[in-house]
Amino acid sequence: MLKWGVKAGVVLCTAMLLFHVPRSVASANAYKFYLEAQNATFMFKKVALYDKAIEMDAQFTDARKARATILYYQGKYRQAEEDLNYCVRAGKASKDDYFLLGKIYLAQKKYPEAEGSFSKVLAIDPQDRTALLERAKTRYLVEDFKGAWQDVRDIIRQGIEDEITDQAHKIAGFILLKSGKVKLAEENFKMANTPDDFAYGGFYGYLYDPRGMSFIGMVGLIVGVLVLLFKVELPPPRRRK
Repeated sequence: MLKWGVKAGVVLCTAMLLFHVPRSVASANAYKFYLEAQNATFMFKKVALYDKAIEMDAQFTDARKARATILYYQGKYRQAEEDLNYCVRAGKASKDDYFLLGKIYLAQKKYPEAEGSFSKVLAIDPQDRTALLERAKTRYLVEDFKGAWQDVRDIIRQGIEDEITDQAHKIAGFILLKSGKVKLAEENFKMANTPDDFAYGGFYGYLYDPRGMSFIGMVGLIVGVLVLLFKVELPPPRRRK
């Protein structure tokens, strides 16, 4: 009986080695492509190398995250979304990954999903002011003015003078305009250092209203494509604190 137990153990160990060795070899080769991508100059070259790494090891979440960042800048939102959602399902998503996923959903006008992703960031780090601002924008876009108001007030009450607070004042101003509180709206626009005609639907009003951001985003995408041809590294689309 002991003899058969030893034989069974040998067979089991052999089977495990046969299964794991190819996986280990594939992972090692995938990592080589990943490192090569990190040092590549051109974005299309980086993506091609990340593609190879992921083909060799589909579970290589670091390569998926890096590829998702570039795909986001290239406007390939669906593919970037797939990469990051793979990381989410694998339990490997960080708060920065959830933030990027929120931006990807926002770019596709998937507002409930975007709000959920920014809320995930805030669940991990309640002090993340950038995620709070992005959630406020998302809520404003779906006319959840109560939720958006709560977010911008949370930002403003922190008393920090920076661009995030300026943006919060702008959104607060538009919410106040919606409820007919013109004077209070003007006060918020002034605190955001915006021109006097901001509240009256002029060019600046269009420029800063979250509903006008699609045009700005399109211009940014065109410029971004040009930058992608030459820029060595792209940071994730965040983060001002």
